[in-house]
Amino acid sequence: MVASYLLGVPVLALVFLAVLLVTHWDVVVVLLVADAIFLAVAPFIWRYSRVVWLHFDWFVDPQMRA
Repeated sequence: MVASYLLGVPVLALVFLAVLLVTHWDVVVVLLVADAIFLAVAPFIWRYSRVVWLHFDWFVDPQMRA
């Protein structure tokens, strides 16, 4: 969950800023649109967060590699 959060928050912030700068809509509408886009991207973020976590775990405890 920590790795997913660390990858997800910057992605959501970038999507929010991109939608805001392109459309100039109200902040609430931009947040709803950014959340909808983020939900579509969330499975990919979750997948890569697992990879990041595995690399971190192997870096911290290399003896457990099998």
